[in-house]
Amino acid sequence: MAGLALVNLDQQLCDAFAPGWMLWLGLALLGLLFSGAWRVNDPRLKASPRQWEYVPILALCSFATFVAWLLPQFLFIILVHPTPGKDDARPLSDREAVLLSVLAPAVGWLVGVSLLRGSRAVQVVGYSLRRLPAGVFEGIPGIALAMPFVFVAFTVMQTIWIRYTHSPLTEHQLLHAIKESHSAWTDVAATAAAVVIAPMFEELLFRGYVQGTLRRLFNSRIIAVFITSALFAVIHDHWTIPPIFVLSLFLGFAYERKGNLWTSTTMHALFNLFNIITSRMG
Repeated sequence: MAGLALVNLDQQLCDAFAPGWMLWLGLALLGLLFSGAWRVNDPRLKASPRQWEYVPILALCSFATFVAWLLPQFLFIILVHPTPGKDDARPLSDREAVLLSVLAPAVGWLVGVSLLRGSRAVQVVGYSLRRLPAGVFEGIPGIALAMPFVFVAFTVMQTIWIRYTHSPLTEHQLLHAIKESHSAWTDVAATAAAVVIAPMFEELLFRGYVQGTLRRLFNSRIIAVFITSALFAVIHDHWTIPPIFVLSLFLGFAYERKGNLWTSTTMHALFNLFNIITSRMG
């Protein structure tokens, strides 16, 4: 979902040397420099104790959350959108895509959160409600630092893709539904799925569970961030993998530095919201 709106940025914005974007990139570089967020030897990025007792529960949560996200999609295809034969198969309509985009991650998130209740792992993951305000406050400058780097990666990849493949950039169906919707409810549901439901589910699964498990398995936060970012990127459209990988690095390191899942969730949500707004403006 994080890459759903990258394909629709206005072409004028896609000029990597536009003054506004270059100014933003320069400010972001200064922010990283003076904040020290770029330092890999930061004490907050040192490998934490292995805490092997949390590996089984986090791995189980990863698997159960993923299955809970996948199951509604299988059931929807079987019950609502049957395909008797290969020749009879048809793509999902915009409304069906919106419904799945709301239902599947919502179920996955609910199952994932329910597994944490009553467990000490909720503090390890950093997902208590009392940490929400701090996460929102930290996520706003975080995405401001990340966005120009993601945009540069997007612009370079877009140029390479169009030049050497001569094929159009794919558009996520959920974004298409937002743009073409003539129903207020569909528009609201699609926007909520992109800005609220998907970021909460994906951050819980990838940052909270997958990255948390890998951190303890390898006893290295940096390795965990890179592997998780690679996994996160490959679930998106193949041409968006580089910019999504860059975004995920910022999300992963922000989570490791703050220990607050709401921080990366806020960054993820604002990233999707920014792209939806620029798409609608374009």
